[in-house]
This record gives sequence, structure tokens and C-alpha cells, in this order.
Amino acid sequence: MSQNKTDKHPQQLVQDYLDTLLCDPEAEPVKAAEAPAVAAPAATPVDNPTLVYRPAWLGDEVNTVLVRMHGLRLAVPFNQVEGVQHLKGLSLELDREHDWMLGRYQSRTGPVRIVDTALRLIPERYNPALARYEEALVLPGRHWALACDELLQSLNLKADQISWNGDRAARPWLLGTCSAERCFLIDIPALLLQLDDAFSVSADPRGIL
Repeated sequence: MSQNKTDKHPQQLVQDYLDTLLCDPEAEPVKAAEAPAVAAPAATPVDNPTLVYRPAWLGDEVNTVLVRMHGLRLAVPFNQVEGVQHLKGLSLELDREHDWMLGRYQSRTGPVRIVDTALRLIPERYNPALARYEEALVLPGRHWALACDELLQSLNLKADQISWNGDRAARPWLLGTCSAERCFLIDIPALLLQLDDAFSVSADPRGIL
């Protein structure tokens, strides 16, 4: 049975891991006794490691901010977070063109657009009932922020704990998965490029939503 799992394409491992976590969206951080069941779908064959997909800028470990979003745990590199914005009571200008944007607010440096993170990252699994956004992580440049349900903790991920995403065409925002922490490591520079491209396609030439 283990042979069948290790023969899977890296993208299928990611898909299986998404399925596993989304089947239990309210799950608490994994306990030691539960670890084998969670780790199995995202396991990487020892004799065929996916470190070939490891980004050149990443050292032996990466310091991240761990957040909960739509029942998933996302690890965002700490140096890619410029701030945190509480959504409660925040006055947002609604967006009428992009369904994956919650709206925008004015900061000291200009408008910040808040992304409906689940709808943007996993649209095929989006469930409005699970979107309980309370915080937003402000990304480099302060033009974009990712909505999330809650901030969990800071987390150091070891490079050898991460199963790197070898098929960036399907999910370019996903660097890899860490089964030990039940989380997805986000490639913020790649995600920012996606957001800029998606926004520029239909943005008003005057810069008005």
C-alpha cells in the first residue's frame, strides 16, 4: 500500500493533503498520536526527495507566521509580513469587479486591497460558511493583504521537514507542505505577482475600483 502512495505525482500528494485537511476544517493542531494518519498523504519518498524544488533563497530553516484560514494552516515567511490589520470595525470600500477581493482600505501609504484568501487560493473548495475572517496580513509593498481567520503562532520550519511543491503551474503560490505541522508554506513573491496580474487585467485605467 505504501508503494502506491510513493508513486504519486507531487501535485497529487498536495491535492491529497488538501483533501485530508479540508475534511476536518475545525481540527486542532495535530497531536502525537494523530501524526501518522496526517503525514501519510503528503509523505515524500526517501529515495526520491523533492528538495530539487527548494528555492535558492531558503536556508536551513524559515521563520514563519502561522495563521488559520478556511480550516487550513498557512505558514507565511515572517520577512514577507509588513503588518497585521484587524478587520473588525474596518471601513472597506467594496470591490465590484473582483469577487476574490473583500475590498480595500486607506492606509498612510495608500490603498490596501484585502484578498478573500480562500476564494483566491482554493476556489474549487471555497465554502462561504468557513470564511470567518478576522485579521489580514499586510504583504510587502503594502498594496495587498491576506484575510485570515486568526493568527496562531510564530513557527520555525526546517527545510528538511518540507515536501516541496514540484508542480508550480497548478498552485504557484504554494512552496510546499509540512505534514508535521499540518501547514502549507506560501510563496509570497509568487502570490504577489499573481495578484498584480489578476488585478491589472480588469482594473480601471484611472486606478479606481
